[in-house]
Amino acid sequence: MLQLVSDVEQRFCPDCGSDNVDFTQRGYAGKTDERHQFYRCYECDRLTYEILSRNAREMKMERVETGQIIEEDGHLYRVMRILKIGIDEHLIYVRAENDARAEMRKWRRRH
Repeated sequence: MLQLVSDVEQRFCPDCGSDNVDFTQRGYAGKTDERHQFYRCYECDRLTYEILSRNAREMKMERVETGQIIEEDGHLYRVMRILKIGIDEHLIYVRAENDARAEMRKWRRRH
C-alpha cells in the first residue's frame, strides 16, 4: 500500500533533497506485506529505508548494534534503535547516512 506522506511526517530524499516521495509502511496486517518500511523518491528514484526487519540468525550473522553503519541496497544507514519483536524478529530503525563511507571503514577496521 503506497500513501502520500502528510505534512506532519514529511520526508526528504537524502540524495537529492526532494520531498516528492511515496511512503510505504511495513506491516503484515494491512494491505501490504512489506517486511521493511521505506519511501521512494520520484525525482531520483532512490529507495530509502526507515525500518529493516531481520530474523535472529541474520542479526547474529550481521552483528548489528545501535550506532553502527550498515549497508542496504548500496546505501549507508546508521542504526538508531533495535527492537526485538516476538520470537524471531528484530526491527532495526535506521537513518540514511550520506557522509558515512568513512565511518563504515572505521567500523570495519575496529571489528
